[in-house]
Amino acid sequence: MKRRIVSCILILAAMRVWGVVPVQADAGAEMSALWARVVVKVADRDQAAAAVQAAAEAAGGYFTEKSGRGLTLRVPVAKADALISLAERQGQRLERSLRRDDLGEEMLRKAAALKAKQKIQTQYLHLLAQADVQGALTIEEELVQLTAEIETLQGRLRYLQHRLRLAEVQVLFEFEERTAPVPTGVSSFAWLNTLNLTDLLEDF
Repeated sequence: MKRRIVSCILILAAMRVWGVVPVQADAGAEMSALWARVVVKVADRDQAAAAVQAAAEAAGGYFTEKSGRGLTLRVPVAKADALISLAERQGQRLERSLRRDDLGEEMLRKAAALKAKQKIQTQYLHLLAQADVQGALTIEEELVQLTAEIETLQGRLRYLQHRLRLAEVQVLFEFEERTAPVPTGVSSFAWLNTLNLTDLLEDF
């Protein structure tokens, strides 16, 4: 019996060491996640992408997706405007979209569920210390299921808090095509335009 109790206590201690700890939702804090998308026409996509990525990393962010057309980045919310402005300066801005997703209701709901399940977990541990063998087995099964539910809630809350801290910025580049000049028969040298080419060819 004591071995089972010690085992459960060690599991809970390991959860805290591994970072599986309660996540609190502050009702007074900003609880909306920022998402932005900009489309810029540029002459050199690779050069523009490199400049934007370097700026994101300098701001404490990173890229989550990279393709031939652009980048998806995560940057601290406070640095998002500066990054968007830098991306737009790489060429001609064609589009800018901003959106805020309210995460407050879900975070408060998940935090309340987490607190309730952790309270039940504590009660189970107290019961485990007094249970007989059959009762201990039943409680251990409940603890395993409860621990999995707690880990799921904590993981979801960590993800939501990550979205609150880091804005998602999608930067897409349109290639600015450089077309060759169309022949018009008019020279940039004014004196050539005064000559009669037909007469010149007949002289030859």
